[in-house]
Amino acid sequence: MLSLLLAVSLNSPNQPQVPFVRHPKMAYIENGVIKLGVDLNLGGSITYLAPISHPEKSLVNSSDLGRQIQLSYYSGPVPYHPKGATISKSWQFLGWNPIQSGDYYGNSSKILSTKIGKDRLTLRCIPMHWPLKNVPGECECEVSLQLEGAAVKAKCRLFNKRDDDLTQYSARAQELPAVYVNAPYYHLMTYTGSAPWAQAPLTEIHNRLDMEQHWATWLATENWAAQVDDHQWGLGVWNTGTARFSGGFFGEPGVGGPDDGPTGYIAPNRTEILDHNIVYDYNYVLVVGSLNEIRTYIYNHAKHDLPVWNFNRTREGWNYENASDKGWPLKGGLDFTVANKSVHLFSP
Repeated sequence: MLSLLLAVSLNSPNQPQVPFVRHPKMAYIENGVIKLGVDLNLGGSITYLAPISHPEKSLVNSSDLGRQIQLSYYSGPVPYHPKGATISKSWQFLGWNPIQSGDYYGNSSKILSTKIGKDRLTLRCIPMHWPLKNVPGECECEVSLQLEGAAVKAKCRLFNKRDDDLTQYSARAQELPAVYVNAPYYHLMTYTGSAPWAQAPLTEIHNRLDMEQHWATWLATENWAAQVDDHQWGLGVWNTGTARFSGGFFGEPGVGGPDDGPTGYIAPNRTEILDHNIVYDYNYVLVVGSLNEIRTYIYNHAKHDLPVWNFNRTREGWNYENASDKGWPLKGGLDFTVANKSVHLFSP
């Protein structure tokens, strides 16, 4: 299911796109090391991130509303087609898919509130369903961003308010978050080996998205990946909640800016059940710098504890096949209803 979803996800630039005209309404934060900008006319998605010393080196690609650095969630049904709504045939396989920036047709998400300081901000928005024309999600998204040196520490929260409260849809792979960078940052670097946290050699992921090849998926056993240029400088994406990542590059690598088609992609993925009323949280970190600086930051801040599963309030990322539970919020543990004898439980 993971590889099928991410083979041609919301973020597959080779799918046809509807041209849109941007009218940016930017809000910036900075800390003397990096500067970050969100577009309040695109649900507060991150559209600018650069070092203070080189403001022209923004890393983020924004050539359509499915890019930026943004929140993106998936659930059933597939297709998700409310009565009377216009749906893109190219994207209907995604199902229920609210995203932070806007929809395929160029309609942007609505900001509900913002709180902006010098080096931190918090915003809340109503996302739009990517495959549908001007259909807001029955949910709200909240993002808090704080700068720390060359890093952006993000806390993300989904508040679901779906009317469809009778069905527990199957778990789907989430993008936590979806990250798009510009053409110079085409070297996708990560660690995939069995000896994490030992400075072992990195692996370069070479997948190029086209009609014959899909985004790559892999186990990033140090929980991070980075898109860097020929000088090994760029952007790292770290999510301690998962080792499953997807990514690759689309278009001609090397030359291109925020409004151009070529783009690199990274998304930490975790397969989750998103109940009709769930409050779903996750965190991630962006790190700007050389490949060595990115890895060093992560090494210095990582914890190496073994997983501890506590199901008193959440599923802890577990999901299942041929079973369902009593829904969110959990009350003291997972209480299953089994569909047949062939039941599978999956951890993150």
